[in-house]
Amino acid sequence: MDTSRISFGEMVAGIAGAILFISLFMNWVDSDFGSASGWESFDIIDIILAAIALSGVALALIRASGTSLNLPAPPGLIIAVDGGIATIVVLTVLLEADDRGIGIFLAFLASLAMAYGGYASIRERASGVATGTPPPPPPPPSA
Repeated sequence: MDTSRISFGEMVAGIAGAILFISLFMNWVDSDFGSASGWESFDIIDIILAAIALSGVALALIRASGTSLNLPAPPGLIIAVDGGIATIVVLTVLLEADDRGIGIFLAFLASLAMAYGGYASIRERASGVATGTPPPPPPPPSA
């Protein structure tokens, strides 16, 4: 694996995805009955968040391996949308919970970072920074 193939945005998305996944094992909510992790608090939301988290990690690993992707949309766009969805889901839970644990705050920050990483990846690919080629020079002035 060659980490020089990974852009800054892809690196951010990969790390944020790993943190989001780890946060699911941490304390999300506290109650009179005890605390519950992200896995224990939900029926399907935890699986959705885990899939979103792993998509960010997968993008970084695939880019580092040099494998080309044949996706219907740019990978950065997919990760940005995934991060946005995760942010909305976690924010909803965060606002509805009475007693919040550290895991939900970490998940919220990781979701935001993942959305940012996807967005940064899109910008880097468009400017040529991520591929190691400089952006094209401006056109010459007309006479």
